[in-house]
Amino acid sequence: MATIGYLSDIRTTLCATDDLAAAVEGLQELVGEGPGYDAAISGHLVTCYLGDVRHSRWTQLAQAMWDELRDVTVFAIPIRPRAGLSGVVTVYTSHRRPLGVSGESASLLVQGVGGALFAEGGEQRASAEGLREPWTSRIVVHQATGMVMAQLGISADDALSLLRSRAYASEAEVATVARQVVDRELSFADATAGGD
Repeated sequence: MATIGYLSDIRTTLCATDDLAAAVEGLQELVGEGPGYDAAISGHLVTCYLGDVRHSRWTQLAQAMWDELRDVTVFAIPIRPRAGLSGVVTVYTSHRRPLGVSGESASLLVQGVGGALFAEGGEQRASAEGLREPWTSRIVVHQATGMVMAQLGISADDALSLLRSRAYASEAEVATVARQVVDRELSFADATAGGD
């Protein structure tokens, strides 16, 4: 799975190999922690086994992973292009298993793929070649964040936190809750006024 702009407000997952990979990334975004975040911050490969909830450094994520996916080992490898957006490639294995290649080899492969993704104009080409859905989901999250800001008179960070909290409580993806806000099926102003 490849996600660009990992730590920014334009964070977008470009592709996922299967539903489990999408769930791994979605849960990290939902709880706001995990190996992907650490890889994006540190610039280094992060490996973690998320089958031991009690000893995980990301307790919320480990619990959510266990509830949804059971035993999963996640490998997060940062994409470090020379210029422009950075990103993270996340892969997983079921149970506690090694990656199968050295961290250096994995990083070299990811940098090669990242270079192609971030080549001049690459983002526009990718969008035009069928990656509209991830971008559309991100746009909806931005729009919903703005609507919650207007409803409650709060900052963008606080509005996004509310969307994430609602998604977590509802066991839904952030994009799903954002779509409810944009479609006016959910209003945080109504929830506040009702004392919820």
